[in-house]
Amino acid sequence: MTDGVWWFFLFWVPAYISDVYGFSSDTPTAQLLIFVLYAITMLSIYGGKLPTIIINRTGKNPYAARMQAMFIFALFPLLALFAQPLGNKEVFGEYAYWFPVIIIGIAAAAHQSWSANIYSVVGDMFPKSTIATIVGIGGTAGGIGSFLINMGSGML
Repeated sequence: MTDGVWWFFLFWVPAYISDVYGFSSDTPTAQLLIFVLYAITMLSIYGGKLPTIIINRTGKNPYAARMQAMFIFALFPLLALFAQPLGNKEVFGEYAYWFPVIIIGIAAAAHQSWSANIYSVVGDMFPKSTIATIVGIGGTAGGIGSFLINMGSGML
């Protein structure tokens, strides 16, 4: 369920930056932009900690804490809708490309935080003897879905 969105961010954001702002991947500015984008995404590692914080502060069970954290993380990728309007060079000047990079980076980090928690939910919901099978089926479906989403996006 999460793979298609992640691979979309991973493969199409550099193409977006190149097409809209004219940066090729061999320029220092483009390399810096891509580095910042993926550095922000690395913050998603801390997203797996939020359910633990919720459990410790409220005493909720792990499943409820994960659902609350996932709801919070699900709101942040909506910021990506503002990436293109805020990246308008005529309105925001020559450094307008930083707005979409930061916004998309935060959206990608939140998506990865959500993703880390959805994989943990399987262990909360199903018996231990079925977890590997369920995750395997989900991973296969995610891979196929990712392929189809990226193929469809490329055709647009």
